[in-house]
Amino acid sequence: MENIERQLDEFEALRAMFPEEEGCFSLAPAEQQALAAAQAAAAAGDTDVLLLNLSGTVKLLHEQLSSAMAGAAAEALGSGYSKPGFPGVIVCEGAEDDVREYVARIRALQGQAMQGYANMNQTAKGIHIRLYARAFVFAEAANASKRFMFVSIDAAMASQLVTLTVIEKLQAEFGDQYSSDNVAITATHTHASPGGFLGHMLYHITSLGFVRQSFDAMVDGIVEACRAAHADLRPAALSWSEGELLDANINRSPTAYANNPAAERAQYSHDVDKEMTVLKIHTLEGAGRALLSWFPVHPTSMNNTNTLISGDNKGAAEQFVEKLWAPQQQGLEAGFLAGFVQSNGADTSPNVLGTYCLDTGLPCDVGTSTCNGNNHLCHGRGPAYPDDTKSTQIIGQHQADKAQELWSAPGTAIIGSLDYRHAYIDMSSMTVAASSFTAAGTTCPGAMGYSFAAGTTDVGDHGW
Repeated sequence: MENIERQLDEFEALRAMFPEEEGCFSLAPAEQQALAAAQAAAAAGDTDVLLLNLSGTVKLLHEQLSSAMAGAAAEALGSGYSKPGFPGVIVCEGAEDDVREYVARIRALQGQAMQGYANMNQTAKGIHIRLYARAFVFAEAANASKRFMFVSIDAAMASQLVTLTVIEKLQAEFGDQYSSDNVAITATHTHASPGGFLGHMLYHITSLGFVRQSFDAMVDGIVEACRAAHADLRPAALSWSEGELLDANINRSPTAYANNPAAERAQYSHDVDKEMTVLKIHTLEGAGRALLSWFPVHPTSMNNTNTLISGDNKGAAEQFVEKLWAPQQQGLEAGFLAGFVQSNGADTSPNVLGTYCLDTGLPCDVGTSTCNGNNHLCHGRGPAYPDDTKSTQIIGQHQADKAQELWSAPGTAIIGSLDYRHAYIDMSSMTVAASSFTAAGTTCPGAMGYSFAAGTTDVGDHGW
């Protein structure tokens, strides 16, 4: 009886977290009974079902969550588990505090503006691929105080405000070992990440202002990654390899590229960069520890109708490689880390089937990227169109496979001393010398022109 009363007290405490919603309660620990109770509650119009068993763990069934969020739930719950129940329901089990945290995270995502497509109607409803910060510290063996922190984050872009706040927190913890001189934060450029964290009005228009939750989560995640990298610093051997990846990107503005001088275009085999560079990090004994891959492709496999937070194709590639290495990491304090970093992304698109009109299904006008004069109807198609999640998987797998191929290929050893450079430059008053690419003159303050307003074929609307 005492256990039951304790469970009831825990249930009431959890119910207090959701005062507007109906719920039901059961002590049934068996999975089938839990699902039966969830079905009954759903039939009765309840949106949440909380089931507590006598072991003190909590089961949450949330009718509004997509089964695609099961993986994210499992990660959030640590030693717990999560799996889909009947349609639209997720069953997750774990320690009470872990479940509470998971519920809070998922609920907080509801309706949160996403960054990338500048679409005010695109708000987050769940998680497709969880977002991470991956930090790498490089230091000289003879002088560990000479170091460089490189962080790749699954986000639309890096933020000066986030970077300065991260550095402030790192200095509070590690003193002058890290500063704006030796900390670089770069983003994969996924267009399916939360918005409102950049600190500049332009980028906050579609998120309706600064979003403290996005900002804090990003800062805290980056600091946690930096802390782990700092603690894991140890002797390592570095090398690099590069190779051509042909099936993971196309030029989304081929007619614009064709306006370049013929002599310039003749220098290249393709109208978009196809080179992948991989930095390989081993222990001195030869065990793999981490890799960094640079390849130019927009993480826009998930289009602007997507409402799931996602690392897109770069996030997929990262997880493919890290899971591949997981069995080999037994006994190591830290698992294998794979950072798929954005490089010269620009007009590189993962929608390799080309552009088509949403209304007719015919190819878009080549010269204008429009459909009967309407640019909003011209959309790029990924390799598994119309399944964007499958296209994300395919483009991510291509990058992962190429990175693994380059990992196994002979590489060039990286030796010598470590150095870094950082500078702030006022781009509005730069003197430009005459060259084959530019006329002599002086730059002016930045402005947005017609091309910005037109958007791109990856999204059919505006995009950052």
